[in-house]
Amino acid sequence: MSRTALRAAVVLALCLCAGHAFAHHSFSAEFDVSKPFKMTGVVTKLEWANPHTYFYLDVTDEKTIGDAVEGAAQALGGLDLLVNNAGLGYYGPLERMDPGDLGALFETNVLGMLQVTRAALPYLKRGRGLIVNISSGLSLRALPFLSAYAGTKGMLNLISDGLRMELRPYGIRVLTYGPPAADTEFFQH
Repeated sequence: MSRTALRAAVVLALCLCAGHAFAHHSFSAEFDVSKPFKMTGVVTKLEWANPHTYFYLDVTDEKTIGDAVEGAAQALGGLDLLVNNAGLGYYGPLERMDPGDLGALFETNVLGMLQVTRAALPYLKRGRGLIVNISSGLSLRALPFLSAYAGTKGMLNLISDGLRMELRPYGIRVLTYGPPAADTEFFQH
């Protein structure tokens, strides 16, 4: 990155999990991340970055994506980092999965990441930024009753690999992190 310290970051999350841990580890010296936060639905609050700046973001709604990314970039003076952590889980046999749930899983875990990344790219290019896509350990080794979820995370891995090559000429790095099991509300949904 062109700066020695990250100046502006956006962390998008649905639940208390890897995104918060990443943010806490990465920004503990620069931002007050001591306040616990809980994400509900697809609402993201950047409360840890600035106690006076809040953004509503639904990764399935282009308008809220554009408004939140633009608002964050303006409020924070640009973007250096995007953490795509929004995701839905599903546990159960595929044959019993409601088609609407399957669509929501794909729309959130794959298309949401693509749409948010696309919206953030103009700002990330200016700062030669970093994109961190939170995947899952299950993207590499699926288990029974988790095939749909693991499939969406496997797609995220392949998309990240392509973006890594595509964005390298702009100085943008793309990392993928596939955490193992985490203490989240995954199996409650």
